[in-house]
Amino acid sequence: TGGTLQGTGVVDATITEISGGTVNIGSSPGVLEFTGDLELNSGLLLFEIGGNAPSSYDRIIVDGTLSATDVFGIELRFIDGFLPSETDIFDFIIADTIEESFLTFADVQSDAPFDVVLTDNGLGVSFDPVAPVPLPAGLPLLCLGVGALSLLKRRAQSNNLRAKVLAT
Repeated sequence: TGGTLQGTGVVDATITEISGGTVNIGSSPGVLEFTGDLELNSGLLLFEIGGNAPSSYDRIIVDGTLSATDVFGIELRFIDGFLPSETDIFDFIIADTIEESFLTFADVQSDAPFDVVLTDNGLGVSFDPVAPVPLPAGLPLLCLGVGALSLLKRRAQSNNLRAKVLAT
């Protein structure tokens, strides 16, 4: 209760209950496996993502049922300069069974927009495409105006040069 479970390896217990604590898979990327059920009552699950391959991001494996009885956070952090594309899906929690309560209480936070999705193996995230930034409507008109001013300036300089040549 209230502490931090950090590291990789296996938690060998029939039921593991996290209440107000943080699960931080260490040695990122890493894998933390629970041989029985995992119940979250509150707290935070922290995952770091450094690439597309399962060996490049943190994962939790639950050999039983994954459930929740209170709001808890899931935080995704990107490491090693990795940024996901819109086709990437990360199975960050693999469980035999995921109760609906888990999705009801999950409060997911990330640096990028994404959707939490149920996958064949458990729970994952897929990242939403980022819409391109549209050009301001006046930008083409501004470019045309700058081009026209440049042309007028050249014409004026040419006329001044002709006037000097004629004057001599």
